Amino acid sequence: MEMFIKLENEWFYNKEGVTLLQKFGANSLLVYSILLRDLNVRNYIKFNLNEVYSALRIDKNKNTRMVNTIKDVVKLLNGEHGLFTLYTDSKCKNLLDINKINNSCIYYALLNREELKNNFFCVEDWEIDTLIDYAIDHKQKSKENLITQYLYLCKSFNNDKEQKNNDEFGTCYPSISTIAERCCINEKTVLNNNKIFINTDLLLIDNAGGNIEDNKYKNVHNIYARVINKEHFDKCLAKQSKKVTIQKLNDDDVKLQNEQRKIKQLINKYKKDNNITCFEDLDDDSYQGLHKMELNYFNIIKLRDKKLNNSKVITIKKDGTPKPLDFKEDIDNTDDWGNDKSSKYDIDDTNENYDDDQMEFYGGYEQEEQHEVSDEDTQKALDDIEVEAINDLDEVIAEDKTLVVKTSISNKKSNNDEILNRKPPMPKEEEDYDMFAEFFEHEKKQEQKKQNNDSNKNKILHEMFGYPVNPIVPDEDDLDF
Repeated sequence: MEMFIKLENEWFYNKEGVTLLQKFGANSLLVYSILLRDLNVRNYIKFNLNEVYSALRIDKNKNTRMVNTIKDVVKLLNGEHGLFTLYTDSKCKNLLDINKINNSCIYYALLNREELKNNFFCVEDWEIDTLIDYAIDHKQKSKENLITQYLYLCKSFNNDKEQKNNDEFGTCYPSISTIAERCCINEKTVLNNNKIFINTDLLLIDNAGGNIEDNKYKNVHNIYARVINKEHFDKCLAKQSKKVTIQKLNDDDVKLQNEQRKIKQLINKYKKDNNITCFEDLDDDSYQGLHKMELNYFNIIKLRDKKLNNSKVITIKKDGTPKPLDFKEDIDNTDDWGNDKSSKYDIDDTNENYDDDQMEFYGGYEQEEQHEVSDEDTQKALDDIEVEAINDLDEVIAEDKTLVVKTSISNKKSNNDEILNRKPPMPKEEEDYDMFAEFFEHEKKQEQKKQNNDSNKNKILHEMFGYPVNPIVPDEDDLDF
């Protein structure tokens, strides 16, 4: 025969705002749950305090603090504003002097409520006993908070018999923050208690994964259910998995992920202790030690069906094969389209048949000694080149402007001479004049002028950079050479 108790929903929810848990506390809920086991049809509870101590696994001779706490709880729950009224007889006529309560006497607690017909939830006795035993065996300091959270989840389960065929029957999915608020505990305690519910095989607790919100990964709410409702629990979990973008890892994946992280930490520590930054830093001993760890790292990645990031390992190639100690990395000098990334103006060192003019065109002979240049020196040199180039450009612009003025003056003078020496127009029937000749002559002069300007610009840029370039210059409206 299943033994269970009925608890009021008001312990965790009250339309008026103040719940019974907030009014009386978690210890009161625990003691009240034990007392309700002896509730009879006459709506009163027959009990003595020794039985309460025994149910809570309390040694009254050693744990006087808990004994006094239980007595205080009974006094708090007694009275007009409490949950019951204490009497000394079964007919509930003689009130108990609460200050004279003792451990061995039998008392009768008449409930101030009527028989519960709705707005209640049920909890079986063995469920509470299981949690009390676990708390005692593992020396849990606050078993009242553990019982309170379990009772709240039982209250939250969808146990409507009319929805027995519904996938969500016998399940609930409150958030961690909601549980903490309703049970008057912190979120860390909620997470620890969830582990206990799983270890004691009382509840099934899991979620399908999570989503990315505001560039952060966030788990969806857990799904809770009693073990007997596993079928409905699995259906809810499958339905939830369709709504998440990142599926939750299974236990094997979590173990492999933790092992991979552990090996990676050992590799980083080994590199740091031996001052290893690249493959060239390895000797025989360090190569053997590092290769063994990186090989384990690579094998775990293969088990997880992940791709090896070659930048994270030194002694293993991209295909997973080990690098020999005399290995030399092939430099990939092609772009994403397979084209050679080297400049078409690079000099072939194998060809020594360059004359002085060619070497000057390519930027001069290569210096025999190379010196390290700091960032400050580099920036200073660039600034000097920029200032010098601007000054040279200004001089060329000034010279060309002067040339343009002189040219325009001479053009005007020649035009005047042409006007004075111009012959009168011939009659139309004798006219042998090409109407586009003057236009084409003008275009030819403009083209020659443009070529001269481009030549001057290319010369300036060559002096600035030391090699030929395809210059990008302003429009003629902005610069007129």
